[in-house]
Amino acid sequence: MPGRTSPVLLRRKLGILLRQYREDLDLTAAEVSHETDISTTIISRLETGSRAPGMLYVRELCRHYGLDKDTTDRLIRIARASQENGWWEKFDLKGMTSSYIEFEAGASAIKNYENAYIPGLLQTPEYAATVVGVPLDLDSSDNLIAKTANARRERQQILTGDDPLDFHAIISESVLYYEPGGTAVLVEQLRHLVQQASLNNVTIQVLPNQVKSGLGLIGPFAVLSFDDEVLTDLAYSEGPMGSVSRSEQDYVERCKSIFAALADQAADQQRSIRIIKERIRFLEKRED
Repeated sequence: MPGRTSPVLLRRKLGILLRQYREDLDLTAAEVSHETDISTTIISRLETGSRAPGMLYVRELCRHYGLDKDTTDRLIRIARASQENGWWEKFDLKGMTSSYIEFEAGASAIKNYENAYIPGLLQTPEYAATVVGVPLDLDSSDNLIAKTANARRERQQILTGDDPLDFHAIISESVLYYEPGGTAVLVEQLRHLVQQASLNNVTIQVLPNQVKSGLGLIGPFAVLSFDDEVLTDLAYSEGPMGSVSRSEQDYVERCKSIFAALADQAADQQRSIRIIKERIRFLEKRED
């Protein structure tokens, strides 16, 4: 599989292709089920990417759809690759963090708005350790917190490793005043923001507290894009009741429009860095 990807995205890609081939033949899932003895439940799960694909099912569907050998071999390769473990599996993460990483790992570009914390890809280890599990997972053990913080450090290689993604973060100015772990942790975190902003593939904007629009009050969200001819952009958001990922075009386009409006109202990167540096100086002076 060329390029950066992840098992969940490969399952999603396989499902999109299988559905397209079925619909090209004007067949319903029920009709395919009747003619192949593959249950409609399995067909649905394969097409939505919600289950690891069985090779026998994929081969039988390829045969039933009359796909040529090259196309069948391609789908089989995607199916096999989708059964491999992602790097994050070794951390045994749970819940929202794990589900987001599965999408993030294969993204080519991410637009991320945050109004509670520094974005995960820009967090220092100390800052990450203080915000993991708060307030969405109040029962987090020290071990889970440590694993999640370690995973976050590994995630960040996506910004500096081979084929780094383009990351555009908009951060509410109020986040710069939240001091998880104390002043020293925040100062180190803010210095890290300044450093990361020097990367050609990273854009950081601060949304001032004085902005008149109410857009800044919406919850955090991200729009992920993929360098793949099959996969469409994905919008992701999370809150106390769980995470939501949606690929419907109208929903994704609305999220893009909101992000663009936030970017217009936020300080540009140069001014944003000045705001961050002013906050650092204030905190350092307060501690003297």
